[in-house]
Amino acid sequence: MEARYNCCKAIYQTLTLSDSVSAFTDIYAKLEKAVKMGPYLVKSHAEPQPVVETAERF
Repeated sequence: MEARYNCCKAIYQTLTLSDSVSAFTDIYAKLEKAVKMGPYLVKSHAEPQPVVETAERF
């Protein structure tokens, strides 16, 4: 996972320094999202999970 993140980060940094960003707008957006998520691909929005408890027994 970290190798993928490092690769995305390197490509993202290269595109930010490049002048022809307009040609790669969709790729740039995807790379920006991947870099923001980090190396362990943290979910951007966590859904609430219902808590299920077992019934107490006598």
